Amino acid sequence: MMKTLHVTVPNHEYDILIGKNILNQAAEYVKNVSNPAKIMIVTDENVNRFYGERLINSLKQIAEVKTVVLPAGETTKSLDFLKQLYDAAFDFGMTRADLMVALGGGVVGDLAGFCASTLFRGVDVIQIPTTLLAQVDSSVGGKTAIDVPQGKNLVGTFYQPKQVIIDTETLKTLPGKEFASGLAEVIKYGAIWDKALFSRLEKAEGKDVLMENIADIVFTCCDIKRRGVEKDEHDTGLRMILNFGHTAGHIVEKAYHYTGYTHGQAVAFGMI
Repeated sequence: MMKTLHVTVPNHEYDILIGKNILNQAAEYVKNVSNPAKIMIVTDENVNRFYGERLINSLKQIAEVKTVVLPAGETTKSLDFLKQLYDAAFDFGMTRADLMVALGGGVVGDLAGFCASTLFRGVDVIQIPTTLLAQVDSSVGGKTAIDVPQGKNLVGTFYQPKQVIIDTETLKTLPGKEFASGLAEVIKYGAIWDKALFSRLEKAEGKDVLMENIADIVFTCCDIKRRGVEKDEHDTGLRMILNFGHTAGHIVEKAYHYTGYTHGQAVAFGMI
């Protein structure tokens, strides 16, 4: 059963679709909100192995498709790889009427989202997050960014997606370390907003128990994020509580050159 959340911000609204095995129906959902001649999928090497072909087979029913496969990891969220995306889009012959799709975790989502927000002064982007962290947090709300030597996420835009498609089955191929990393953001939501969620997480006895209820957990987190974003799209007031743990966490990530600790581990440190 698919669940839907509707996000409304000034001059824009979109749906977050949450369900099991909905990746196969991506074309059906995409054509409800976009009519592109060309779709450029941005993903990374790890995610592409599992889900790239499946998404291509769906989307090629409605448009010409090109896939750009990037190295996995935070260091990809850089000016160099941003330029690669621009070059790929131009080589593909994209126009402002076409579509970019981010298939992957927070790095892919942030990078593709930033590219889309600036390409031709803005092309539509759809987020298809495949990590727990991206599903509950970074794919929703329109924050896009790249890292620069001076710090994390210091160059970016607020650019809302056209749609977010969350297939919770993709979490089954997520390594344990990455699942735990995403849980840091889930715990954050409990700490800042939802005591019942926090209590539920405290009582959960391992990953298997959490996975049995993962769609509900993702829905709860996305709903909290939605409410924060709707009240404060540009992060100047209420939405700032969604950054709990992130200030110190970003310092840790930068100090270790974005390779020593995952974003979730750093946020966990920051919350503590």
